[in-house]
Amino acid sequence: MNYALIFAGGVGSRMKYGDIPKQFLTIAQKSIIILTIEKFAENDNIDGIIVVCKDGHIDRLNSQLQDHKIQKVIDVVPGGTTAQESILFGLRRLKEYDENNNIVVIHDGVRPIIDSDLISKNIDAVSKYGSCVTTVSCKETILYRDGSGLNDYSALNRRNCLIARAPQCFKINDVLPAAEKSYAEKLEFIDTYSLMEYNGLKAHLIEGKHSNIKITTFDDYLMAKNLLEKAFDHE
Repeated sequence: MNYALIFAGGVGSRMKYGDIPKQFLTIAQKSIIILTIEKFAENDNIDGIIVVCKDGHIDRLNSQLQDHKIQKVIDVVPGGTTAQESILFGLRRLKEYDENNNIVVIHDGVRPIIDSDLISKNIDAVSKYGSCVTTVSCKETILYRDGSGLNDYSALNRRNCLIARAPQCFKINDVLPAAEKSYAEKLEFIDTYSLMEYNGLKAHLIEGKHSNIKITTFDDYLMAKNLLEKAFDHE
C-alpha cells in the first residue's frame, strides 16, 4: 500500500500575513492545503492520506475536506513544534493505522504545485530502490560558509549541486525508527532526507520541477498564485 503524509503544522511566521496560517491562504477559492491534498487524493497510486495540521485548525481543515468532497484522508492529526516533530506524529499515526511496511510519500502541505506524474515516480522509485528524494538543479551560485568569520566562505560549483525538495519517499519501517531515534536524541534536521542520511540511508534521486515551490514567504505565495491561477484558466 502507498500512503501520503502531508504536513502543515506550522504557523508561517515568515509569511507575515496576519494570524492566518499560510496553509489556509486561498488560491482560486481553495486553501493551499486543500490544493495540495487534492493532488494526492486524485492519484490512483495513493491508497490513503494522513494530514498533520496546526493544532487549533483541525476543525477548519476537516470542514474544508468535507466541503470539497476529498476522499482518501484517513485522519488529521495535530502537529508538533517543528516540522520534524509533525512528520514523526504523522508516521506514528500511519503505523497505527496500517502496521505493514508500506511506502509513505512525505510532502509539504504548502507545496501545491505538484503533478501526479511526480507522485507516481516517487512511488515507483521506492519500489525499485527502497527510498527516493525529489531534486532540482541549482541555477545560482551557492556560497558555503565554513567558519564564523566575515570571509569564511567559498563558492561551490553549481554543476555539482542539487536542491533537495519534496516529495521525499521511504518505506515506513525505515523512516519511522530513524525519526524516533533522532527525536529521542533531540537531533534537528532540515528535512527527512537529511535525517535519513544521518542514519546511514542514501536515497535514489529523481528530477522534479522548479515550479514545485514551497510557499514560505509572501513572494512565494504571489508566485504560486500566479502559476496556479494561470493553470486553472487553461483547464
